[in-house]
Formats: sequence, structure tokens, C-alpha cells
Amino acid sequence: MVREREHQPIVIYLDRGKVLRANGATFLAGGGLVLLALIPWRGVTIVTRMLVILTRALLLVWGWFSLPALFRMFFPKPVVTVDDEGISYHPPRTGPFAFGGFLGWGEIKAIYAGELAMSRRVQGSIQRFLCVLPRDEEDFLRRYSIMTMTVRTLMKMQVGSPFVIPEALLPLTIDDLFARARTQYADIIEAYGIELREEYMGSLTGSKKKMGETMA
Repeated sequence: MVREREHQPIVIYLDRGKVLRANGATFLAGGGLVLLALIPWRGVTIVTRMLVILTRALLLVWGWFSLPALFRMFFPKPVVTVDDEGISYHPPRTGPFAFGGFLGWGEIKAIYAGELAMSRRVQGSIQRFLCVLPRDEEDFLRRYSIMTMTVRTLMKMQVGSPFVIPEALLPLTIDDLFARARTQYADIIEAYGIELREEYMGSLTGSKKKMGETMA
């Protein structure tokens, strides 16, 4: 019944401008590390050699965390896909952390917009997410490494779901993405009994979290 109708997939790519603004200083730091790492060995002091060795080690760490995002800017591929199979999120990998994932429609319990206040004092520190709540959270978390599982569990504590898609990487707002998904896939969402909830507000400052009721 659910598969009789094919829908136009929603395919979203990284917003290059947002990625550059968020990581510009990191990319510049990497360029500086490259220049220092290229200092020749000959005719230098032991202290300089130690500095070069340290710089090369830091460059490896920098590359592990930063190169995937830089690579995706020049060789783009979808970061979010919503289709007849479910919801996929494939951001650039960040070091040992893999925050991508996929949930089929039958695995999804609820979808809602989440908001997380990072700081009370810093203006613009509120981060927004599309939260996709699995029916079986333990099974979902078992798909990941211990480090990634830990971060996802912390995210669950803050916004109510271990599977989130941040607005910070996207060229559209979470509200727009949520609206498109629930409009284009309304029949699938209804068929699987997926809840469309009101916005969830969380805070790292310890303020009270609130979960709205299920949408009509």
C-alpha cells in the first residue's frame, strides 16, 4: 500500500558558504601547518626539527578532522536525502565520529524540529536540527562506534533524539525541510503512524526542556 506511489526525492547538498564561514579559521590553520611542515631538515637546530615533527603530527590530526569537509566542498554529494525508502543523512566525517545515518520509514517513531541553546550570553548560539526519532533507539545506537554512540546519547539527552540533522550545514532552514518532508511524504508518514511533533527546545545551560504535542 505504501509503495504504490513514487515520490519526488528531496535531495539537499551542503551549503558551501556556511561550511566556509564555520571552518574558515580551521582551513587557514591547516594551510599554516602545511607551510611549517615543509621546512627543510638540513641546517636547522634540534629545536626546529622538534617543531617540524610536532607540526607534521598536528597536520595529520587536522587532516583527519578537516579534510573530509574540504573534499566535499569540491566534490559534492547529497548530505540529506528523503525518498520512498526513508531519511538519509551523510555529512562529512569528523575524525573518529560518523554522524551520518539512515532510518527507513518503518523505523521512524517521530519527526520534529529541535532547538538547542548553546549559551545564554552569546547571541546567535542557538542551533536548530531536524530530529528523526527511531522506534528502537538501542538498535540504532548499536550501529555506531563507542565514541559516536556517546555523542549521540548526549544529543538524545538535549533534544530528545540520537539522530539529528543540523541546519548549520544546509542551504535551507529546518522548518522548510520539515515542511517539505511532511507534505511530499504525507501518505507514507500516515501509513507508518509516524508522529509529527511540535518543536523541542533544549539548552546546554541547564534550563528546562519542553516538548510540544503531536501535530494535528
